[in-house]
Amino acid sequence: MDEKEPRNYLFIALVFLLILVSFAFIFMPQKKSEAWSQSVASKKAMTTKVATIPLVAFIGDSYCDGTGASTKLTGWTSIASQELAWFEKNACIGGSGYITSTGRRGFQEAVDGLLTSLKPAIIVISGGKNDLGLMTEGGTEISDASCALFKGIKESLPKAHVVVVSPFWDTTKAPTILGHEITAIKSCASQYGAKVLPNTHNWFVGNEKLFDLAVGAPNDKGQTFIAEKFVAWYKANGFKA
Repeated sequence: MDEKEPRNYLFIALVFLLILVSFAFIFMPQKKSEAWSQSVASKKAMTTKVATIPLVAFIGDSYCDGTGASTKLTGWTSIASQELAWFEKNACIGGSGYITSTGRRGFQEAVDGLLTSLKPAIIVISGGKNDLGLMTEGGTEISDASCALFKGIKESLPKAHVVVVSPFWDTTKAPTILGHEITAIKSCASQYGAKVLPNTHNWFVGNEKLFDLAVGAPNDKGQTFIAEKFVAWYKANGFKA
């Protein structure tokens, strides 16, 4: 009897070990499957989050390209894009406009370049001050150019949203002809479903502290001022996802 007892204990120990090994094989694949599922879910969540961040292209003049700001990151387009969770593509160039250019490109050329390389969800067009020297009093030229611009965007990117920032002015009272330009731009924008941020020509009148008179553009405080007003307007009037 004493000789059989050790064998019984050995048998029981082997059975117990086999049970443990069986449980290990049963649960290991399940844990791997759960980890894999979690990994896929995490990647999907990250991809979805990135996909919801729109690419926004800015077309405009020196008020839009960051002239007057201490860095590109303190320009109003960058501040607004960060606040609104946008991917920013700044294609603004000082001296450009609807009917004028710097010898490199005007608004139309900038848009044409974007449409061949990118498909922005939103296009912000800001400016017009540089066109005044080429306008007649009636504003026919700016009407033709802005309508052609908005129409071209609508035809090429029918799902893109267009935001038009009314032409800025400096710290002095704007000339009457700027009012004619603004009226023409707003009329064309409404024809093609673009939203207009109005009355920006009055924003800096008498606000010398927000303006760098040496370069003729808003300083960092002025850039922040524009960004805050743009973001507030967009949240109240912009396109909803």
